[in-house]
Amino acid sequence: IRRVVGKGRAVCAMTGGLSSGVTALLARRALGGQLQCVFIDTGLMREREGANFLAYYRDQLGISVTHVQAQEKFLEALRGVESSLEKRRIIGELLQSTLTETVAGLGDFDVVLRSTTCDDVLSERDLSRRPRIRADLPVIEPLRELFKDEVRRAGEFLGMPQEVLQRQTFPGSGLALRILGEVTPARLQAVRACEQIFSEEVAAAGQGKRVWQSFALLSAMPGDDARVMIVLRAVNAGEASQQAYAARLSYDLLEQVTTRILRERPEVARVVYDLTPAAGKGGVEWQ
Repeated sequence: IRRVVGKGRAVCAMTGGLSSGVTALLARRALGGQLQCVFIDTGLMREREGANFLAYYRDQLGISVTHVQAQEKFLEALRGVESSLEKRRIIGELLQSTLTETVAGLGDFDVVLRSTTCDDVLSERDLSRRPRIRADLPVIEPLRELFKDEVRRAGEFLGMPQEVLQRQTFPGSGLALRILGEVTPARLQAVRACEQIFSEEVAAAGQGKRVWQSFALLSAMPGDDARVMIVLRAVNAGEASQQAYAARLSYDLLEQVTTRILRERPEVARVVYDLTPAAGKGGVEWQ
């Protein structure tokens, strides 16, 4: 990184995920104040995720992060949209335009840092969806030959805390694809709160390390626009890379999660647990 950047400036887009975090931390150690990062808050993240991200990378580590609060812009663009494919397209294009506009206002840069991993390279579809910062600048991809587990070990070596290292993977589309139908502020808050409840109870039951991923899906109740159904999904850690099977959570745990959701979220009429097996990591569209 030092050799390529020299005395110039480098820019790095951060998503809140581990790969971009490790990339930025490596670049910070190599470049110091020559590094500028950009974080776009779409408003589609999990509970307090944006605040926790900034508290660690910007406030604790001292990385220079430009925080773009684009929540209203993304909600407006998604208004009335129900198709998952259309949501994905809109979010991708808006991320690209917002990132381009933001970087253009930050001055001149000489190098772009990207958090591409070996997993991304092997999945061309995922790689093609990622926003590009500047097509005319040299690109450094320090993690390109590392798989996700190796990225995690690199982060551990760099001193990143476990709560950052073990953060569950999260799609670039955020919670938008975990809402079947239109994305509204009320539905976002409902699915965000239910996912937080699920995560808290899984951790309290000591299942956090065994479960590779746990999340919630929201769907409107037929004939009742004011009430929603929450679908819970959890996938076992050891099975995530091949055929994914639902984690065999105890009935007591699922009952406790359901009780909390129904008590704390009055708009929820029904809670179900998804047992459907799927190929690949999670293998479900709303993941």
